[in-house]
Amino acid sequence: GEGGPPDVLADAHFDQLRGYFDGALQYAEQERPERVMVWGFVTHITEYAPGGKGESPPDPEALAALDRFLAYVDAKRAEGRVVYVTASEAADLAYPER
Repeated sequence: GEGGPPDVLADAHFDQLRGYFDGALQYAEQERPERVMVWGFVTHITEYAPGGKGESPPDPEALAALDRFLAYVDAKRAEGRVVYVTASEAADLAYPER
């Protein structure tokens, strides 16, 4: 319905997410915070399945939009601006004393 979640995700949704991602990168590079910065997002199969039904085949355009976003993030990794780590590795970096 109107005002509710989208049926499936599209480029417009990932464009908004890309803005948040770029803002986090810009902050990290300009401010050089002392603490390790970790950024991530969560997604669910229902966000790619028409009608929000996980048993439905995923919408090809929704998956393509996700692929484009992940390729964008990976381009930043190729530039040396992003490092991929597991959740445990991120915790170890952020809290080495634990």
